[in-house]
Amino acid sequence: KTSNGKIDVEKLTFKDAIFETANGAIRLNEISGDTLSAETLNGRVYIDGSLKDVKAQSLSGHVVITTTNAEAECINAKSMSGSVELYIPANSALAGEIASNMGRLDLQLDDVNRTAEHEQLLQRTIRFETDLDSNKIPLRIFGETKTGSVLICYNATAQ
Repeated sequence: KTSNGKIDVEKLTFKDAIFETANGAIRLNEISGDTLSAETLNGRVYIDGSLKDVKAQSLSGHVVITTTNAEAECINAKSMSGSVELYIPANSALAGEIASNMGRLDLQLDDVNRTAEHEQLLQRTIRFETDLDSNKIPLRIFGETKTGSVLICYNATAQ
């Protein structure tokens, strides 16, 4: 935890981790663990690794999360004025929602069913899921931004 300054971590393994900064970016690269929370007021959040449960938010920066864990359970990403990008393992059972007040919603997952799409004045939402016939617990995804865009796509290097 820091007030002013960036957080830059590589190759960390953990069970539960919390990273917070008021003014600065958070960069977590090649990490692995179960539960992760990362929050900054002014700065970008970049998370890349094998993660099960991730929550990340930034007031005025982009939030980018990549997980390669095929057993990932939850990704929750929020930003007020930045974009949200989520990269997930292919062949995962999914259930999620993305929302933006003024930005673009880009769901680049060809095999999902869009269960609901709402477009109202200053609020756009897409709910989606894959066929949940299997016994796999779905990866729950929530991506939200007020003025930026939300992008979800499969990892290019999924393990």
